[in-house]
Amino acid sequence: MRFFSVLLLFCVTVAGSTWLTKFALREGIEGELQQRARTVLKRGGFSDIQVTMDHLDGQLTGTVDRPEDVAAVVKLLREKVSAAYWPNASAAKIAIRPSIPTRIVVTRAEMASSVKIEGTLAGHEEAARSMLGKRLRIVKGVVDVDNQLQLNSMVLPFSRMTEFTSVASALLAQEGKALVALDKDELLLEGTMPDQGLKSGLLELAQSIAPGRVVDHILVPERKVFQKVAELKVTRNRFGILVTGVYPNQEDRDELIRLIDRSVSEGEVAPQITDRIEISDACGAAPWQKNLDSILSGLLQKLVGEMTAEFSAEQIRVEGVGKDEKSREEIYSLLAPVRSLTPPLQIAAKITLPTVAVASPELTASYEEGLLKLAGKLPNPQIGDLIEKQLKSELPNLLVKNEIQTMPEDASHSWTGGLIEFFVEVLRRIDTGKLEYHAGHLNLEGRIRGLPDRQIIQNLAVNTFPAGTEITNRLNHAESAFPRLTLEPEELAKLAEKLKAFPIYFEKNSELLKGSEKNKISDIVTAVKESGASVRLIVSGYSDSVGNRASNEQLALRRADNVIQELVRQGLSLNALLKESKEEDVSEIPQSDRWKSRRVEVFPRPAELKP
Repeated sequence: MRFFSVLLLFCVTVAGSTWLTKFALREGIEGELQQRARTVLKRGGFSDIQVTMDHLDGQLTGTVDRPEDVAAVVKLLREKVSAAYWPNASAAKIAIRPSIPTRIVVTRAEMASSVKIEGTLAGHEEAARSMLGKRLRIVKGVVDVDNQLQLNSMVLPFSRMTEFTSVASALLAQEGKALVALDKDELLLEGTMPDQGLKSGLLELAQSIAPGRVVDHILVPERKVFQKVAELKVTRNRFGILVTGVYPNQEDRDELIRLIDRSVSEGEVAPQITDRIEISDACGAAPWQKNLDSILSGLLQKLVGEMTAEFSAEQIRVEGVGKDEKSREEIYSLLAPVRSLTPPLQIAAKITLPTVAVASPELTASYEEGLLKLAGKLPNPQIGDLIEKQLKSELPNLLVKNEIQTMPEDASHSWTGGLIEFFVEVLRRIDTGKLEYHAGHLNLEGRIRGLPDRQIIQNLAVNTFPAGTEITNRLNHAESAFPRLTLEPEELAKLAEKLKAFPIYFEKNSELLKGSEKNKISDIVTAVKESGASVRLIVSGYSDSVGNRASNEQLALRRADNVIQELVRQGLSLNALLKESKEEDVSEIPQSDRWKSRRVEVFPRPAELKP
């Protein structure tokens, strides 16, 4: 029994000695290796590395300045503390300490639409990199963004990307070259801003990105104080589209002409565009120019025929004929927004609707050797039978060939009832003759039986046909003298006095003929034709003495040209017309009477003036 007790005590003693020896010795060796490793690292300049030991396996944590420092730590420990087992550099839990400042450079070249981004951000800032590129891509005028920002774990985090993006967007929103560069806590700004107030706000925001180290190279263009703003007048008539006015630059003028060209409705023949816009440095942009695209294109497409649109600093004036009621309402809607401009503009719009055209009677009659031929369109085609019936006793051999067609009757056609009595009287007074009535013009030709019959038939025509009918009376008697080639001085003076009563007036800065003035031209043509002679005329265009003399002269000539075209259209010979320009001094004329100088006068050439 004593033997077993001694044996058990021996075993316990041996086991305890073994355990004590093993663990006490290991702790001593690990502590020595750990201390030795720390000393080696501190001497090597890696004091931020922590070392722990598990048996003879070393574990490394902490931070270093560069990625290559991790491999340097492992190599150093393997060389100086070779008794331990050290992990590979990739397995070491050593972080890189960020030390490089953020660098971001945003650039845009002069006249370019693309933006380039360069520089480096912290390794975890992919979201900030993407945000900068997306925000700059939606800036007005920016078409493309080349985002070359790199991510680097050694770069310090950047917490002001939102503010940086706002500064860059504000500079890129302006025209011209732009640069926003952040490097080593210094922010460089280059570009332009429209005024000092916006620039001050931008610099204040920039200070929050790089306090005290903002380099300001931002320019603020000197603002011009303009004495007047752009003016525009667009006139469309059968000759094309005339554009006059004053614009601040050539680019705006070119865009206006392109706008007019684009506004021609599909399928229509492009009108001739006459551009007489002046460019002036003393002229600023007008508020209505922002709305001009929609307004002018709408007017050109929704108005038919002749139209006028005037844009000035105070108002927009429009006159024309709408296609229908819907088009007229759409035009008023287009003009409405300019009332809210600063300052608000007045709208003077006179948009009428097309009148429903009523067919006009037409009549052609010829009488020769007892045969009366009638043709045309009348609401009472039986006129031939009634004429034959009334003249049977006086002209028993009268034959009537009636080819008149029936047309819808209208209240304005009541005058045709007097044609029967008119023909009865005319046929009693002519041997041969021809009558033509069309579009308000009556032409009489033939041989009358007595000298007074010419005036009698003229009076009958005036009392029978509609008021305003233009009558050309070429009825002659066998004993009538041939028309004189020229008028005697006394007759020429009488004609000049008669024509003096028909001055043709125009709107300010306009050569467009108004409807009321065209009636005066008809009176001039009638007076010349009634003179019975070939008369040469001078068409004088007048302008006032205010403004540029050369421009006034050209305006006066254009007014004369339009009058000449209307005179020719109504039957006068172009070869008999001579135009000239005159300037009238209005310095002593009241402002309210100066409109009288915007006119055209027509008068006979002096007898001594050769053609």
